[in-house]
Amino acid sequence: MGITSKGVLLISVLLGFVCTSYMFAENEPHKKGTFQITFDRRSPLSSIAELKKRKLPNIDEKAVYQIEEMTYWVTVPNDYTPSKPMGLFVWISAGDSGKAPREFVEPLAKHGFIYIGADKTGNNHPEPRRHGAAIDAVTNMVALYNIDPSRIYVSGNSGGGRCASRIGIMFPEVFTGGAYYVIGCDFWDSLPVVDKPGYTTPGFWPQKDNKLIKQAKDHHFVFLTGSKDFNRPGTIAAYKAYPKDGLNNCTYIEVPEMGHSTPPSEYFEKGLVFLNSPLTDKGKAALKEGMAKVASKKYTEAVPLFNKAKGYGIEEAQAQLDAVIARADAETAKGQKLLEEKNTAAAYAHFQAVLRAFGDETAAKAKEELTKIENDPAFVNERKAAELFMRIRNGFAAAGKLKTAEALKKLIADYPDTKAAENAKAALKNMGI
Repeated sequence: MGITSKGVLLISVLLGFVCTSYMFAENEPHKKGTFQITFDRRSPLSSIAELKKRKLPNIDEKAVYQIEEMTYWVTVPNDYTPSKPMGLFVWISAGDSGKAPREFVEPLAKHGFIYIGADKTGNNHPEPRRHGAAIDAVTNMVALYNIDPSRIYVSGNSGGGRCASRIGIMFPEVFTGGAYYVIGCDFWDSLPVVDKPGYTTPGFWPQKDNKLIKQAKDHHFVFLTGSKDFNRPGTIAAYKAYPKDGLNNCTYIEVPEMGHSTPPSEYFEKGLVFLNSPLTDKGKAALKEGMAKVASKKYTEAVPLFNKAKGYGIEEAQAQLDAVIARADAETAKGQKLLEEKNTAAAYAHFQAVLRAFGDETAAKAKEELTKIENDPAFVNERKAAELFMRIRNGFAAAGKLKTAEALKKLIADYPDTKAAENAKAALKNMGI
């Protein structure tokens, strides 16, 4: 019997579902590289009700989206590790692709940022979708990666920058580090137009919440534009207005001869350096604490501190990490010598001790040696025999001499070429059997 047109349609739908499910399968924590991702959890702060509560005007109540239908682009630097806290850079694009501009990828990695941007949140989409998708990105990424809770920033270009300038202030508890505005931003109050006396631009937040603005006073904000960008006057006006409301951690970057376009990497990087400027003291403190842990031989506690310092731009931290790894490798070499001497059991115990002292990531070579031993049939046999011998010996009082002797003879027969068999023979001799 042939397949009907309805059957073909059903199969197509099912295949489409399977392919989509396969492409965006269960999210893998700590995955690195550039890839698309989907989420199934929304933040309670991304709802239209919450936007209305924070008094953002002109909210379209029909602008509802399903988080499961959203796709995001993520870029995670290759040097990211679960023990290394990173900054999170949330992008709101003016266009419909959430993929990172190529000019941004290397500077973001260099300065310790993971990137995420939602697709289909460009200028032609309603603000609740654009704002909500950025907030949802934070909620889901902090569940998948080791994100520094003080280094979460929102950014965007042109109309995306205007969106970022709104939620960066309205949700200071979400975007805990601040914001980076690229060729576009708004201000909450009306502002005079630069070079046009008597003209003003309306503010986006007529019923502003001063408590939220005050909560953002320690955050950092970057205003980037071009000397030929038509948004330059508005960017300058907003930059000059921020300190009037107590937001003093601001920097202005102007790219010579640039119009309304993506800035070159070197200019974009200047903004990242500014965002990371508060981290120097934290990084130095983490480095000092890590060195104290090393002095106490608490290497597993020292490594995360060195990674933290490195993420904060402290170059010396890498040398300290390398020194700890070198110590772990030196201890691993001692275990490798035991293997050369055919003392597998002692080597195994030594490698375990190295892992306990340094951790799996730092003592990668010791972990590799352990895996080799554990996959060696001869060692597996040796370990089983040793465990059996210990059970027999510990059970002597309850079992008695005769049953213990029978058990030892069976061990010798079952595991003839093991150290445990030699011990069993010695035990029988001591028992006079």
